[in-house]
Amino acid sequence: MTRPQQTNAEKIRALPWALSGDATNVIFANLAFAGPVFLLFLDKLGLDKQQIGLVLAIIPFCGLIAMFAAPVTARVGFKRTFLIAMTSRKIVWLLVLATPWVLDRWGNETAFTYIVVVILGFSLCRSVAFGAFGPWVQEFVPDRVRGKFSAAQNVVFVVLAAATLAAAGLFLGDNPQREQFQILIAVGVIVGFVSVAIYSRVPGGGATQGKERQRSDFSSMWSALKDRQFVLFLAGGGLATLGWAPLSMYAFLPLYLKDQVGLEPNQVLYFNAMLLGSGAATCFLCGWAADRYGSKPVLLVSLVILWLYPLGLWLLPADSAMSFPLALTLALVAGLALPGWAVAYSRLLYVKMIPSDQRAGYVAVHQAWTGIMLGMAPLLAGRVLQNTVELDSSLGFLRIDRYTPLMWSGLVLIGLSIVVLSRLASDSGIRVSRFAGMFIQGNALAAMQALIAYRLGGVETKRVSTIERLGQTRSPLNIDELIQGLEDPSFNVRFEAVVSIARTRSDPRLTESLVKVLRSEEPDMCIAAAWALGRVGDRRAIEPLRTALESNYPLLRARSARALGTLGDTASAHTLLVHFSREPDPGIKLAYASALGALGNTEALDTMLQLLDTLGERLQRGELALAIAALCGRDDWFVNLVRRVDSAPGDTMGGVLLSMRKRLLRSTDTHNELSNLIDDAVRAFGHGDLPHGIELLRHIVGLVPNDRFLPTAAKVLGHVCQRLDSGSTNHLDLAMLCLHILHTGYGATATQSESISSGNTHVGN
Repeated sequence: MTRPQQTNAEKIRALPWALSGDATNVIFANLAFAGPVFLLFLDKLGLDKQQIGLVLAIIPFCGLIAMFAAPVTARVGFKRTFLIAMTSRKIVWLLVLATPWVLDRWGNETAFTYIVVVILGFSLCRSVAFGAFGPWVQEFVPDRVRGKFSAAQNVVFVVLAAATLAAAGLFLGDNPQREQFQILIAVGVIVGFVSVAIYSRVPGGGATQGKERQRSDFSSMWSALKDRQFVLFLAGGGLATLGWAPLSMYAFLPLYLKDQVGLEPNQVLYFNAMLLGSGAATCFLCGWAADRYGSKPVLLVSLVILWLYPLGLWLLPADSAMSFPLALTLALVAGLALPGWAVAYSRLLYVKMIPSDQRAGYVAVHQAWTGIMLGMAPLLAGRVLQNTVELDSSLGFLRIDRYTPLMWSGLVLIGLSIVVLSRLASDSGIRVSRFAGMFIQGNALAAMQALIAYRLGGVETKRVSTIERLGQTRSPLNIDELIQGLEDPSFNVRFEAVVSIARTRSDPRLTESLVKVLRSEEPDMCIAAAWALGRVGDRRAIEPLRTALESNYPLLRARSARALGTLGDTASAHTLLVHFSREPDPGIKLAYASALGALGNTEALDTMLQLLDTLGERLQRGELALAIAALCGRDDWFVNLVRRVDSAPGDTMGGVLLSMRKRLLRSTDTHNELSNLIDDAVRAFGHGDLPHGIELLRHIVGLVPNDRFLPTAAKVLGHVCQRLDSGSTNHLDLAMLCLHILHTGYGATATQSESISSGNTHVGN
């Protein structure tokens, strides 16, 4: 009878059991065999570097057994095989406790042979167990949470491993005895039995059936070896392993820190605790990033940081007061990057590289290859250390000792790994350079805080505030949340999302989301989206905004026109001009005028001047005056003039006129009359007599030769002068237009070939 397939919800509900099993297994591994405790124990027993390298190589080399055990494992059941093999390996490992007794009774060679035999039996059980565990993990962890689960695993790993090593360091002290190591190993094995019991509660892992069973034999392994992407993945991972493993805490790093750098045994354990513990700060960030942006960018960025680790080890000073603090700093930096490598590697393996219907064969090949690399690394490193024992020199302030070749090879091999893995097909479409840049654009720390707040949700006011913060960070890390904010049930949250998108950095996905809002049936949101599209400045919004000009909603048409003006879409000028001439509503008409002014379209000038005569509201007149000023040039200067006139109208206008006095008098045949008018106008403005000053300004314009202006400026100046009323102060905007053109446009024809007319006529006459 076919077993029912579990739903993702059921699998996710059972994941805490898997994490609990991982937690107890981490304690077992770090106390019993996989941490510096076992390495220091072997050193305490008197084994030389080559013997230690051989012992460390046995465990990974036995990973080859997984290839031969895979067909049987698939038929027996992944979970059952794993539990039996895990229990067996802990029973075998108890025999390690007798090694000191064998050493004392029969000597070093016999003790070495004894421990090799024990580790061989342990490694065979371990290889079978983890050959079954890989396919089981792929089954009980849903792909959509793979990155988060790997992150949780790494948090468990780094926190408990760091705590375990720190506690072990306190227990061992400065001069540990053999009995202390035996106690730690025994405690580790007891905890290991508990981990097996916990793993038994994890569902799934049954025997393969049907087509999956047919593909779990050696043919699936052959398929894995023919899979170019999988082989490339193995090659890159293998190079990284060969470069990193000899310098890890599971190989010769503890001995290097103790023998060459001069750290005490407990300081060595503290170094390893820092190397592991610091990763807790980045585990979930790496898992989140891998799920969102893909595994490859996270993998390569982390590997680039780890590439500097061998160099850092080489630069550590020996027997110095700074040795330990600098070592801890190096451990902190490398530890922050390690989860990125572990999480992204695991996710890429199970989600991208291993087909679910051939998982047993692919996992077996991966485990065998990884075992070979992990076995070769300490074996070769041990041989290198044994043959370079006499190496002792310096290169400037850098020492060259027996460990230096390992540092150099680490730099080369990890660098080659980066090159190879960069050739993998992308699993997300996000380039590595773009991913790395996300963390240096905007405020990444504030972005992460806002993301956490977003995930927590809350009442409407809190959600609005969170969306606002997402936009203020200007970080590309928040793009998905801003897009999700556009679909919030609350209008206020959706509206704030539009505003926040306008504030943050431009991105094609954000533009696309705003375009969807623009095309929706929600008028308020459509209008806001049109404004935001203009504010963002992405020219991909031009076509949708042109379409919105035909909307049934007048305000949407007006907002779309303004946005097209902001985007500088000169191709839309004719359409805007048609709408401008047909629109009856002055307020909507003003929007078209403003857009045409921004686009520099002078065809609309006559209609704009007519509209200026009809508008009565001050801000509307000011906006239209700005649009007209833009057609004459230097609208930025006009804005500054308006601001200064608002605070001190008389002094500002008199001062501007006075600053132009010499220039205006230079090219006129009415020098004395114009000079007197300017002086009188300056005094009138200075005494606050704005009506009289404006009347004198109109006469000044009448004496200025119009062949000194471009046609547009001359037309505006002539129209404005006809409308100025010396008995009213309501036409400051007209007076400011006069000053603007006199200041920015006078003398334009001296440097431009365009001319208004021949002869010495006067504007305003």
